[in-house]
Amino acid sequence: MTVTSTLFEAYLKCPTKCFLKSRGETNGSNTYANWVQSETEIYHGEGRKRLVDRLPFDECILDPADVRYLRTARWRLAIDLSTHALDLASTIHAVERVPSAGRGKRDLFVPVRLVGTNRLTRDDKLLLAFDAVILSEILGRDVAFGKIIYGDQHATLKVKTLALANEVRKLTRKTAALLSNPSPPDLILNRHCAACEFQSLCRQKASEKDDLSLLPRMTEKERRSFHRRGIFTVTQLSYTFRPRRSPKRLAQSPENITTR
Repeated sequence: MTVTSTLFEAYLKCPTKCFLKSRGETNGSNTYANWVQSETEIYHGEGRKRLVDRLPFDECILDPADVRYLRTARWRLAIDLSTHALDLASTIHAVERVPSAGRGKRDLFVPVRLVGTNRLTRDDKLLLAFDAVILSEILGRDVAFGKIIYGDQHATLKVKTLALANEVRKLTRKTAALLSNPSPPDLILNRHCAACEFQSLCRQKASEKDDLSLLPRMTEKERRSFHRRGIFTVTQLSYTFRPRRSPKRLAQSPENITTR
């Protein structure tokens, strides 16, 4: 199965979300998730317009470009460039072509990603690197860096995508393995649930299983530790509770001494 940028992004957030999206699951609703999606689309639209306005119209391609002619391209900016290489696919928000500085040198192609939040995460950089990996496969050479335009001020961050390429390839292999497996992954609630369209669906399943991930402050490491001890539900965990012993100094206090 082809790993798209949408499925890869979902995998970074939650393997269960990735699995549900790959199966076309639509039985999910979340008002906050819908608002986030709407704001993201608005930001992308504004970001694309700002990029196009910087260049003459005839140097921009606004429709998906044919990547077969990427090496001989004469445009300076491509918007929503549809790319596919190996078993990876992405519609890259924008690609800038930087003409070569001299004879014998090749043009640079710089993937651009638009992120509406004011604080970037590692996932944002990995998604940019995902686009860079596909471009590198098409061009037959490394794409060393890309750009993220983000936040209210449309700040620009240059990211060394080549340094993230190996991690991206490892994660895409894990994503592909997940998608090829007919069985869903273990359901684990996490922080992303609040902004996920499948929040209610997953929480219902977790509640039915009485899963330990219902306890939001429990870390993954702690959860694995309990699993090794045969504890898989909140109810099972409750049986391990023991009240704290009173300190000796309190046990010996006059009010705690029983009179005969």
